[in-house]
Amino acid sequence: MKPSTQFTNGNVLTCTKSGSPQHTYENLNLDTYWVKFFTTPIPSEYEFMPGGHFVITKEQIKLRQKDFYQKILTFLETENLAPWVIERFECYIFNPNFKTIE
Repeated sequence: MKPSTQFTNGNVLTCTKSGSPQHTYENLNLDTYWVKFFTTPIPSEYEFMPGGHFVITKEQIKLRQKDFYQKILTFLETENLAPWVIERFECYIFNPNFKTIE
């Protein structure tokens, strides 16, 4: 893993909008999903912690409205690729520098 260019205190994996090089068996189309959750411009590469292994504070959770988290739950319940997409979005979901569609 390499040091993060966007987030502090940690190393991260990076991937392209297809999810490669880690996700090679199916194109994740991350850019397509990004615009459903965020108003911030699409990143050129996605930084993420594999397996969702990270720590956040109560304040970071409260950055988003309950309706936003419900939108994520619905996405996870209805889209086959959702677990891998959300894994790549978690660092952005809990970061105030990235604006979400509420």
